[in-house]
Amino acid sequence: MLSLPCIEEPVYRKFANRLLSSQHRVIDESVFSYIYQQSGSVTWYVQAILHGIYEHGSYGITKSLVDEVIQELIEEQAMAYQNYCAWLTENQQMLLLAIASESLVSSPLSQQFISTHHLPATSSVKTALKALVDKQLVSKTPNGYLVSDRFFAKWLVRGGITL
Repeated sequence: MLSLPCIEEPVYRKFANRLLSSQHRVIDESVFSYIYQQSGSVTWYVQAILHGIYEHGSYGITKSLVDEVIQELIEEQAMAYQNYCAWLTENQQMLLLAIASESLVSSPLSQQFISTHHLPATSSVKTALKALVDKQLVSKTPNGYLVSDRFFAKWLVRGGITL
């Protein structure tokens, strides 16, 4: 998988504003920071959000519009997200939802994490974690584990999966 490096926020905002200038629109610093925060600073998600904003050509660029665009992007993928969940065991689903709810989990095998999220025994969590990583639904980073698809994580947290 090709990994794109993070683009510095001010550089990216300048680029985005240059493209949006054809619509006589501008993204202010606080809204662009919000986009960066919502996307985890991942270029692909920033680009998807910016494309959605561009498609909403007649609207002012606000945090509400960003939320609306993200919701539209999530809804476009909802069927795929449901299919992902259908392939998972209940333990895998529970762990995936727990990781999504915390955004980044440094110790998914810790008793505190397991008890907070009412997960099964540590050995079952370990097996589920390995399966989720193998299926590339969860990524291991130097800081911990996170749901690989940021929009999938938001879908999960917003109640996309019922256990």
